[in-house]
Amino acid sequence: MIVISPPKASEAPEVSPEQPGALQPGREEEPTEVLFPEAKRRERRRRLFMFAVIVVVLGGTAIGVAATRTNNVARAPQRTNTVPPQRTPYVLGPIVTPKSPEALAVGPNGNLYVSDAGRDQVLERFPSGRFRVVAGDGRSGFSGDGGPALAAELRLGGAGLAFSRDGTLYIADSGNDRVRAVSPHGVITTVLGDGASPRPQVSTLRFAPTPARRFALGSPRALSVAPDGDLYVAATDIVRLGPDGLVSWVAGGKNTPPPGYGPFESEFGNSTGVVVDGRGNVFVVNPTSFGVAEIATSGALVNFGRNVGFGVPDQAAITTTPNGEVVIAGLNGLFKITPSGRVLTIGTPPRLGRGIGFVPFGVAVSGSGVVYEDTNPMPQWTYRSAIVSVTRGAKGGVLWSSSQ
Repeated sequence: MIVISPPKASEAPEVSPEQPGALQPGREEEPTEVLFPEAKRRERRRRLFMFAVIVVVLGGTAIGVAATRTNNVARAPQRTNTVPPQRTPYVLGPIVTPKSPEALAVGPNGNLYVSDAGRDQVLERFPSGRFRVVAGDGRSGFSGDGGPALAAELRLGGAGLAFSRDGTLYIADSGNDRVRAVSPHGVITTVLGDGASPRPQVSTLRFAPTPARRFALGSPRALSVAPDGDLYVAATDIVRLGPDGLVSWVAGGKNTPPPGYGPFESEFGNSTGVVVDGRGNVFVVNPTSFGVAEIATSGALVNFGRNVGFGVPDQAAITTTPNGEVVIAGLNGLFKITPSGRVLTIGTPPRLGRGIGFVPFGVAVSGSGVVYEDTNPMPQWTYRSAIVSVTRGAKGGVLWSSSQ
């Protein structure tokens, strides 16, 4: 009987490598691509393909860099313009001709803005000399809050203008007993005044601020944005609108003034001009009473009086320069009030033919120091409406004039 014994481990037959899935003895821990020759060949082909792709990409990048360097040799490098282009921040209406310009203001784009009482519209003047509408549809009335400023109705009688730092345009809609604001997107809203008739000459604001939209403002005549952003309004009284939407009393009224105010405090009512200088002092124009006065931050009053060269009958317009200096346009010329209280002559408006003087209705100063004034016909003084510019220390030129 023949017995066949199983082979010893050392004598086990070799497994052919061509047998798929079979492992060769002693190689269980080697990578799969080594154990499977076909996988190894595929991996080699994949690596060759990836190497070719990398070569092509790097070659294209090198060609692009070389082309860029060549172009830079031929052209000067382009610099980024760090000064933003001046633009008109408001939606524009049609080109028009002014009728009765009154209040003036210089906008954030450097252009002149005009409150035209004859058109019940606010106009923007461009360097070309053209005027375009930015607020008001030309019909006298009240409408449009919450919508386009160009579709709103206004009543602009001696209305003031002012700009905030964010480019909001404030309009003294005096015929509607309101202050209205035009956003940089061209939307108009009421920010101060309930539209009621002027309130009695007793200032409840002396005791508590009042929500601006519920306050009987009276007829606003002049506006000024202070360095801290508060809006000052010359109306029945001098009042201040803060960022919280509350309006506070500053000066005016016929009852007894509070401590620290002078004897002529009660004459601030119905003033025609108000500005705040760079130090926070308030300057008020009241032609029928004292002329020009300063309400200092300390509460003290300084009366510049009626005979300091502004002219008689004290018809004056007031503004501030971009650096906070006070400029007054009077019948006898242009003046500046220095921080020490001195009054200096800084220019003279041009003559307009018939008449013996220039009656200022509005004044504004540009960032470059050019002063703008306007006038309307007044017996014995001037027979024309006009807008003029005056450079420091010299006579200016006429930017626009009526036919008379």
